[in-house]
Parts: sequence; C-alpha cells; structure tokens
Amino acid sequence: MQAKDHTAVMPKEVIEYLAPGKGAVIVDCTLGRGGHTFCLSKQVGETGRIIAIDYDQKNIRHFEAEKPANTETVYGNFKNIDQILRKLKIKKVDGFLLDLGFSSNQLNSIEGLSFLKDQKLDMRIDPANELSAKEVVNQFSSKDLERILKKYGDESNYRKISGAIREARKEKEIETSKELREIIQNCFPKSKSKINPATKSFMALRIFVNKELENLNMFLEKFDDFLKIGGRIALISFHSGEDRIVKNFFKKKIRKCICSEDEIVCRCDHEPDYRKITKKPIQASEKEVKANIRSRSAKLRVYQKIS
Repeated sequence: MQAKDHTAVMPKEVIEYLAPGKGAVIVDCTLGRGGHTFCLSKQVGETGRIIAIDYDQKNIRHFEAEKPANTETVYGNFKNIDQILRKLKIKKVDGFLLDLGFSSNQLNSIEGLSFLKDQKLDMRIDPANELSAKEVVNQFSSKDLERILKKYGDESNYRKISGAIREARKEKEIETSKELREIIQNCFPKSKSKINPATKSFMALRIFVNKELENLNMFLEKFDDFLKIGGRIALISFHSGEDRIVKNFFKKKIRKCICSEDEIVCRCDHEPDYRKITKKPIQASEKEVKANIRSRSAKLRVYQKIS
C-alpha cells in the first residue's frame, strides 16, 4: 500500500536487499506513511512481526487506520532504539530499516518545511523540540548560520545567504517561510533551473532544527546490540551528510585489519563485524525518479552482521 500523499522510495530494492523471511522480526525505524512497512509486513507473514516507529503522531494515526495484524506502532524517536525495544521486551531482531527522508504529507503539514507555502517559520517535526527555525534565523550569529548552511545543506553560497538574513532581520523579524525564501532567492541570479535556490538552505535548517544527524549517530551506536548474527540493516539517505555518517560508521565495522599503519604485516587476526550487501549505494531507477522526483537523491546501503 502507498499513501495517496506519499510514495515510498525503492520499496522493491528494500525488500530484495533486506531479504526478510517468513516469521522475521523487522524494525521499521521510520514509519512515515507506511509504504515500506506494508511491504515488509507481507514478506514476514502472519508469523512475523513488524515494529514501526515514528515521532510524528500524525503518521501513526494515519497508519493505525489500516494497520496489518502483524504490525505494531510505537511513538518515539529511533535515536532511542534501545529504550523502545527493551520496553517491548525484544532482545534480538532480524533486520532494521531506516528511511531518513521526509514524507510528502510532512512537507505539506509541518509549518515552515516547504518554501512553496507562506507559513510560520517553525520546521519542528516534534513540537516538543525547544528550538524552531524562526529562532535560528533571527537569533543565531552570522558565523553560526554559515556553518549550518554549509554543513547541513552543502550550500556553496552560504556566506551571501547568511549576510542577507542578517541584513533583513535588522529591519524586522523573519517570521514566515515565504519571507525567508525571498531573501534567499535574491542571493542568486535568475535561472531556468527546476531546483529552487532556497532548497538547500531550507533542508539545512530542517536538519539542524530536528537534530537529524545527531539522531542518526545515536541510533548507530545502539542498534547493534539488538541485531541477530545474519541479520541485516538497510539505510536510505537523501543528504551527503547522512550518507557520509553511514558509510564511515560501517567502514570500521567491515574492516578485516585494525593494525596500526606502522605495521607492514597484519598481526591482529581481527574479524569484521559486518559485510556489505550493496557494494555501491543503490539508487532509484530512471523510471522511479520520473514518477517520484524526491527519489532522485536517495541512496540505499545494506549491511549484514556476521559476528
């Protein structure tokens, strides 16, 4: 099943490489609108179990209306995967799925996420977060804004954008997504490109406000305790920072040698903890990108625990 307002990215590839068998216990750490979750529930069958986690209550309420019998939902953040699974009394699972993208409904419903609308500049997925995008844009120093735009958005024009924001907020507080979009657009020459020049800046603010990279790092430090030997983890990233974190984390896990660089001959007899299932990140097909433009930047990496 696909939600009317959202299409899951690479569902066939996720099933192929995660390879959940009948009776498997799979944790979908990012329920979203349930596209991947429904596919996984079919694969594991009546004897299997799917744990679907999301910290957007709207997504959970939407999914609950047609939730499969073998699936249970959890309101929470995947960064707390250890607490969530212990509360459910789950010691080991056969697989994890982490889709780090945003569903279309979130872009339409969470105020300030979309630069195409005139909304309050908020961007918080969880309203309990203490910091909104409005506070970041109006209160952070120019240097801090530059760092956020560069680190989280890969924005090369970060200095000019930061300067433009600084000058604009001298006149009045920047309160809406439309106001911010126009400030950013004025930092670029007019172009026929289909990609709005505000795209990277809005993405950077969203990632920073919702602590997305920090959440990913916290999850990676915890999930291994719950994955069975032979189990797999699939991760879909949409941003170079996310993909870099995943790649570097597992680079250490798949190493066969941990000797010092001074050693000419390996003496450590180290056995790797994981192996790559996908030698290179899997990307959406041209057909899928045409049907779902948001899939164009998605990268799927899958690893298997071997020790």
